[in-house]
Amino acid sequence: MKIIAHMPARIGSKRLSLKNLQDLNGQPVMHYGIKTALAVESLSDVYVNTESDIIINAVKDLPVKIYKRDPELSIDSVTQDRFNYDFISKNPCDYFLLINPICPLITKEDISNVIDFCIKGNFDSVFTTTKHETHGIFKDVPLNFKTTGHLERTQDLAPYFSINWAINMWKREAFIEAYERDGYGVFIGNIGYFEIPNPRGLKINYEHDLMLAEALIRLQTSKN
Repeated sequence: MKIIAHMPARIGSKRLSLKNLQDLNGQPVMHYGIKTALAVESLSDVYVNTESDIIINAVKDLPVKIYKRDPELSIDSVTQDRFNYDFISKNPCDYFLLINPICPLITKEDISNVIDFCIKGNFDSVFTTTKHETHGIFKDVPLNFKTTGHLERTQDLAPYFSINWAINMWKREAFIEAYERDGYGVFIGNIGYFEIPNPRGLKINYEHDLMLAEALIRLQTSKN
């Protein structure tokens, strides 16, 4: 069985400029995810998927493969469906993963566990989630609590989950079939959701995310 991973890393970013290349305790943010993915024995290949020579140069010292995509697939309006399909239609395998290069706290075990979960559960698509044990609302509507009666304690609430997009996995054939039939292919077939513990799903979108990741990495380093 061949399982490959790609890490889509475009040079543009509106919320945090050059977020893939921001310095995080002495190395670019995306180096953390690359090194973690390269340590996963069940991955046959790990690619950085980018349009940018700047990003290619930033990872040249790491033993990661490069997939150079068309710059048109790196503009803001391009969906994950499109750049996934572009990559996977040209790279045969049984399963493929998208590992987010701006999620520097994921571990080798997280990736391996997602792979095991997907294969053993015979899922067509799997997405990692973050658990929230607090009062949640969506469009001003309570998700897991009532606004009448006594305030429900957080420990008594049913948790809710958000997709953190840290690690995603698909059956290649199922993805291609869905995309070519429907024009999209992310949430397909038998869908699985896999929780990874907080804060390992942290995504670097803003300056405060970078500061938090830096503090957590320093704390973990001091413990080791």
